[in-house]
Amino acid sequence: MARKKTKMQKQVEKDEGGTSSKVAKGEQMPLLDVGPKNAKAIVKTAILYKATMKKRIEIATEEAKLKAKLIAQVKEENLTPLEDGVIRFTVDGFTITATPRDILLQVTEE
Repeated sequence: MARKKTKMQKQVEKDEGGTSSKVAKGEQMPLLDVGPKNAKAIVKTAILYKATMKKRIEIATEEAKLKAKLIAQVKEENLTPLEDGVIRFTVDGFTITATPRDILLQVTEE
């Protein structure tokens, strides 16, 4: 049994040269009947992915602000670095390690 032709397919057949007047020069025509069968699931997952990505970016921005604040607070104390140039100290169960260069910062909880 033959499928019914879509409006786009009919338009393509009608146009001379096989190109649709709805498509700008240099652009590809929409592909006909080749979309994935699970398109709805793909779109749903894509929406969730984008929302999660947005949250991650917001969290990363906040993390960068807090890191800069913590580095400033450590520098403010003018602590003497160890022989390897690293500043390391422990406070209330947290070990703070600041490595000079771009200031690599590590915080571990014991």
